[in-house]
Amino acid sequence: MRFAAHRITRVLAASGVVAALVMTSACGTGSSTGGSSTSDSGGKVELTFSGWVPNIEKAVDLWNQKNPNIQVKFTRVASDAQLNFGTQIDAGSAPDIIQMDQYKFPNLVIDQQVQDISQYVKDTKSDFIDSAWNVVTYGGNQYAVPQDSGPVAMMYRKDLFEQYGIEVPKTWDEYVAAAKKLHEANPDVYIAQFSPNEEEMFVQDIYQAGGSYLDSDGEKWKVTINDKKTTAKVAERWQELFDGGLLKTEQMWTPEYWSDVNAGKIATIIRASWFPVLLQENAPDLSGKWAVAPTPSDSGDGPYANTGGSVDAVTTLCKHPAEAAKFITWLNSDPESLKILISEGGLFPAAKAGYDLDELNQASDYFGGQKVNDVYIAAAKNVISKGKMGPELATASTSMRDELTKVSNGEQTFAQALDNDAAILKKAIKSKGLEVE
Repeated sequence: MRFAAHRITRVLAASGVVAALVMTSACGTGSSTGGSSTSDSGGKVELTFSGWVPNIEKAVDLWNQKNPNIQVKFTRVASDAQLNFGTQIDAGSAPDIIQMDQYKFPNLVIDQQVQDISQYVKDTKSDFIDSAWNVVTYGGNQYAVPQDSGPVAMMYRKDLFEQYGIEVPKTWDEYVAAAKKLHEANPDVYIAQFSPNEEEMFVQDIYQAGGSYLDSDGEKWKVTINDKKTTAKVAERWQELFDGGLLKTEQMWTPEYWSDVNAGKIATIIRASWFPVLLQENAPDLSGKWAVAPTPSDSGDGPYANTGGSVDAVTTLCKHPAEAAKFITWLNSDPESLKILISEGGLFPAAKAGYDLDELNQASDYFGGQKVNDVYIAAAKNVISKGKMGPELATASTSMRDELTKVSNGEQTFAQALDNDAAILKKAIKSKGLEVE
C-alpha cells in the first residue's frame, strides 16, 4: 500500500535528503496478493524479470546455469511497457524485477512500489560510477542497481575541420568560435543541429554545467531547471548559436535529419555513448570521416554530462529481495555478464569492471581506427554528479520538447523555455501531493 502524500513529505523532511522513502515492508515480505516468486521445499527460489535489453536472455541463462537454486525467468517487453509497471504492481501482477529508465524510476520510489535493497547492495557502491549510483540512491538508501550509463562526448567531421583549418574545440568559447568560422567558410555547413524533439541535447549541457531538473532542501522538492546560476550560460550559448544561424534546425531521427548528416551539413554531434553505432548505421558512406573527442567544457577539461541509462529494481511484490538483489548485482557488475551486455546488448555499463573489457575497447574502422569508447570511458570517470532524480521528470521532458519547439518558431528564447518548463514541472509535482517550490 502507498503512503499518503503527507506521510511522504514527513519522511522527506525527517531524512534531510532529496527523497528518503523508507519502505515499511521492504525486506522479504511482499504483497498480500502475492508476487510471482516461489520457493519449493528444497529451497529453490524462482524470480521473474522483465526488461528490453537486446540478448539479455543470454546473461540470464548464464546466471541460471551457475545458480540452480535461484532461477530467473525473463520476459522481454518493449521499453514503453515500463509505463504500466506501477499499475501492475498495484494490481499484484508485476514481475519481481523490472528494468526502468532512470527518469521514470523515481515515481516508483515515491509511490513505494519498489523495495529498499540497501542491506543487500550497499557494499557494492564502489563497483559503479558515482553518477549512476546516485540515480538509485534516495535518502542514503538504494532502491535499484544501475544497469547502463550514458556519458557524453563529441563526434565531429574531422575532414571538414581539417578542410577549413579549424582546431577541435576544447572549451565552449572555442566551440562557438569554430561554429562561426565554419559557417563563414561554407554557409551550407553548421556546427550542429537544433532538434526540438530531442530535448536531451539541450538539457545535457545543463547537466554538465551542474544543473538539474530538481533538488531538495530536505523539506520539499525544488525545481531548478531554470536556476540562473547553472542554466543562464547554457541558454545564452544556445541562443547565440541559434540567433546567428549557426545551427541547422531539423527534427532528429527523421529522414531529413539523416540526409543533412550524410550531406555533410552537420559538423558535430554531441551525444551519449550509444550514438556512434547509430551514426555508423545511418551514414555508412561517411566511414573514416568522423572522430570522437571530449565534449567542450568551460574549463576545457570537463567535467562532462551523463544522460543516464536504466536501472533494475525489485518490486514490492517480490518475496525474495535478497536473491533478487544478488541476481541484479551480478547481472550488472560481473565481467562475464558485462561481456554479454556490452557485445550483444549494446550497453555502455555503469559498472567500472566493464571499462577494462576488450568488448568495450574495440577499435572502430568507421571512426578511422579510433577506440571511441576510450573517450566515453574518460568522460564517465569525470562526470559531474550534482544532479538529482525526482518525480515527474517524464512530464518535464515532454514539456521541454514543446517549449523548444516554440524557440525554433521564434516565439520565445531558450531562457523563457526553461522558465515555462519549470512552471509545468512544479505543477505536475504538486498534483502528486508533494511539496515543491
